[in-house]
Amino acid sequence: AEYCKQNQVQLNLQKVIIGGAAIYPSVAKIIFENLCSNTLLVYGSTEAEPIAHISAKNLIENYNNVTQGLCIGEVDKNANVQIIKIKTHALDAIQLQEIILPIGGIGEIIVSGKHVLDAYYKNQEAFLQNKIVDANNILWHRTGDLGFVNAENKLFLLGRCKQAIANNNNFIYPFIIENELLQIPQVQCGTVFAKNNKLIIALQTANNKPINETTLAQICQQNKITNYNIMYIQIPKDPRHNSKIDYEKLVEMV
Repeated sequence: AEYCKQNQVQLNLQKVIIGGAAIYPSVAKIIFENLCSNTLLVYGSTEAEPIAHISAKNLIENYNNVTQGLCIGEVDKNANVQIIKIKTHALDAIQLQEIILPIGGIGEIIVSGKHVLDAYYKNQEAFLQNKIVDANNILWHRTGDLGFVNAENKLFLLGRCKQAIANNNNFIYPFIIENELLQIPQVQCGTVFAKNNKLIIALQTANNKPINETTLAQICQQNKITNYNIMYIQIPKDPRHNSKIDYEKLVEMV
């Protein structure tokens, strides 16, 4: 899309369907304006696809503000979604009923439906950790993603559950910060993480040059991020998509 923009190339694509990593409004806008106006952004997981979707046009026009979370649209008609309290251990049917959150509650996204894979090949341990069979014998998949459903039944994403950072009686949600960091000129990728009880802002910039940190300080202040260190680094991406931040590897590099 960036190449088409720079070289005034028109591909005349009929439709673009994109997913695999978070699609922020700024990215959706480049695709929408330079590749195809009929672009669908899809949210799902390896075990359940799709879970929700939104058109690039809808995201850009109505959900450009990501300060509360990244809108990933309407839940697909073939999927049922619930939000549950964050739990790191395996869950059973009895526990599930006790931890389902109301509208607006932030927690782990779980999904059920005919397109949800019901087993892992020769891996019962993965099944126990990632699946829940409820009292009605309905199988739910735990996505490991953090989000909420608003009063208009739109699903919002806040990042991975294990990447949420407790900070002075608040939580810092990576997706919100990552979107805001992309708005800083010269920043190609950025995130926030904690190591040894210290907050670190990781920035990947054009030509590895430091940025004017005034805007960064404003972003941190708005999100109640204090006592942080800044690190300029080539942020590692996951080997499958080359688009998601590899948080585990990033922490190891510090």
